[in-house]
Amino acid sequence: MAEPYLVFMTSAIVFLILVLILILEIRMNKISRKLDHIAKDASEFLRLGLSHFKTKKK
Repeated sequence: MAEPYLVFMTSAIVFLILVLILILEIRMNKISRKLDHIAKDASEFLRLGLSHFKTKKK
Protein backbone atom coordinates (compact mmCIF):
# COMPACT_ATOMS: atom_id res chain seq x y z
CA MET A 1 0.00 0.00 0.00
CA ALA A 2 2.85 2.40 0.71
CA GLU A 3 4.60 1.80 -2.63
CA PRO A 4 2.42 4.10 -4.82
CA TYR A 5 2.81 6.90 -2.26
CA LEU A 6 6.59 6.42 -2.23
CA VAL A 7 6.77 6.42 -6.04
CA PHE A 8 4.62 9.55 -6.25
CA MET A 9 6.66 11.45 -3.66
CA THR A 10 9.96 10.44 -5.27
CA SER A 11 8.71 11.54 -8.68
CA ALA A 12 7.48 14.85 -7.29
CA ILE A 13 10.81 15.53 -5.59
CA VAL A 14 12.77 14.77 -8.75
CA PHE A 15 10.44 16.99 -10.80
CA LEU A 16 10.82 19.88 -8.33
CA ILE A 17 14.60 19.53 -8.37
CA LEU A 18 14.57 19.71 -12.17
CA VAL A 19 12.39 22.82 -12.07
CA LEU A 20 14.78 24.40 -9.57
CA ILE A 21 17.75 23.62 -11.82
CA LEU A 22 15.98 25.18 -14.82
CA ILE A 23 15.15 28.34 -12.86
CA LEU A 24 18.75 28.68 -11.68
CA GLU A 25 20.02 28.14 -15.23
CA ILE A 26 17.75 30.90 -16.56
CA ARG A 27 18.90 33.30 -13.83
CA MET A 28 22.56 32.48 -14.46
CA ASN A 29 22.11 33.17 -18.19
CA LYS A 30 20.58 36.57 -17.43
CA ILE A 31 23.44 37.44 -15.07
CA SER A 32 26.00 36.25 -17.62
CA ARG A 33 24.48 38.44 -20.35
CA LYS A 34 24.47 41.46 -18.03
CA LEU A 35 28.12 40.87 -17.08
CA ASP A 36 29.11 40.55 -20.73
CA HIS A 37 27.35 43.84 -21.48
CA ILE A 38 29.06 45.58 -18.54
CA ALA A 39 32.47 44.22 -19.57
CA LYS A 40 31.96 45.38 -23.17
CA ASP A 41 30.97 48.88 -22.04
CA ALA A 42 33.91 49.05 -19.62
CA SER A 43 36.41 48.01 -22.27
CA GLU A 44 35.04 50.59 -24.72
CA PHE A 45 35.20 53.27 -22.00
CA LEU A 46 38.81 52.39 -21.18
CA ARG A 47 39.79 52.35 -24.86
CA LEU A 48 38.24 55.80 -25.37
CA GLY A 49 39.92 57.16 -22.24
CA LEU A 50 43.33 55.78 -23.17
CA SER A 51 43.14 57.14 -26.70
CA HIS A 52 42.01 60.56 -25.42
CA PHE A 53 44.71 60.94 -22.77
CA LYS A 54 47.51 59.33 -24.74
CA THR A 55 50.52 61.65 -24.83
CA LYS A 56 53.35 61.47 -27.29
CA LYS A 57 56.83 61.02 -25.88
CA LYS A 58 59.27 63.78 -26.72
